[in-house]
Amino acid sequence: METHTFPFLSSSGGDTLHLSLLHNVRNVSTILSSLRSGKPDPSFPSSITAEDLSSYAFLDASLVVSRKQVVNAAVQAIMARERGEMKTRAWSTEVMWVLWPGGNISDSLKNVGLSATSSSLVVVRLCSSSSSEHSRERVLEQLTTLVEGDLDPKGLDALGISDSSHSDAVTDWEKVKRIHRLVPPPAPADGAAEEGEMEWIRRVVESTTGIKAVAG
Repeated sequence: METHTFPFLSSSGGDTLHLSLLHNVRNVSTILSSLRSGKPDPSFPSSITAEDLSSYAFLDASLVVSRKQVVNAAVQAIMARERGEMKTRAWSTEVMWVLWPGGNISDSLKNVGLSATSSSLVVVRLCSSSSSEHSRERVLEQLTTLVEGDLDPKGLDALGISDSSHSDAVTDWEKVKRIHRLVPPPAPADGAAEEGEMEWIRRVVESTTGIKAVAG
């Protein structure tokens, strides 16, 4: 799990983001049911509240191209919350909206968020930096009770791997290209077609996410 702290983004004393990548998630339906009802599933520990759930953004890892993209979206969502300009009802869904290339909120939740077919997840937990209850250790402990999956020890390094045959690869580049309606430039003649195309897509998608607050 990775931890990023932003001391000056909010009036509450700063915000901390805990980011995790999990593979082979086995309780997708349980998490989905809890998110839709707004109530923790009975199988979750009693200490997990509805407020806890709303502080997690569960993202389908196949549509995420890099760590930079995730952090950018999370920070934009924090800033929108502070300004009272969120397009959605919660910070977690605002992250999904920022990651989505279009303006339709329902489409962003359906495509970027957790779905019944998700197998790898990027999980982002927003905490107040001033709260001792949200230490890295406690968040990690809570995460492992919420999500039954294999926590990637390398953090978010596997996001955006351009070689689709790589054992750690999770990004579905064809899906990303289709959703963002991208037409890559002609491949170079030196044979580095796939890697060059993936890098081009990554840069475009990161830029699209970066200007979402302005473009709307």
